[in-house]
Amino acid sequence: MCAAQTRALEPSACTAEMLESFCLLVREGDQVMTHGLEDRVRRAFALAFVYEETELAAIGALKHPDAGYRASTFEKAGVREEPANFPYELGWVFVANAYQGRKMSRLPVEALLPLVNDKQVYATSHIKRVKMHRTLTRFGFTQMGEPYKSEMGNHKLVLFLRRN
Repeated sequence: MCAAQTRALEPSACTAEMLESFCLLVREGDQVMTHGLEDRVRRAFALAFVYEETELAAIGALKHPDAGYRASTFEKAGVREEPANFPYELGWVFVANAYQGRKMSRLPVEALLPLVNDKQVYATSHIKRVKMHRTLTRFGFTQMGEPYKSEMGNHKLVLFLRRN
């Protein structure tokens, strides 16, 4: 187990340094489009920061995806559920390379999900991120539909839904 400190904050409550560190770690994960990332981070519902001593070890976010993006994601996965019923996306969950293998991906998820406990949430994950899939399942997410091609390279993503 780790002795990490976790904080979940609205982006407006974060310092410029915190937002910059968050974005740097998202980029380290190399799983998302980085164009416009800073603006998307500022528009998130909440950001989670996991610190090991003074080092940022892991992050995660609850995002407000727009209706078109949600619909496209559900359609690509072949999921017939109504995307509007899933107003939040759990995303940008990443553990810094130096801290991987210590089961830290659960910490940002633990901090974020209580903020929307009465809402349905979805997440997408790289098909090969099996450890993240286990974390999502642990928190009540179910893999749905079929894997679909990512817009960020030659890999596939899977869709997970958490119903309330």
